[in-house]
Amino acid sequence: MSSARRILVVAPHADDETLGVGGTIARRAAEGCEVHV
Repeated sequence: MSSARRILVVAPHADDETLGVGGTIARRAAEGCEVHV
């Protein structure tokens, strides 16, 4: 995985980020990354 510490997720519909990359968002947040949706 990349070494990015801040991640911005942009999705066109309200639930697209959850259905598309929800697991990645959760994993990266648990690793200490700053995640914004």
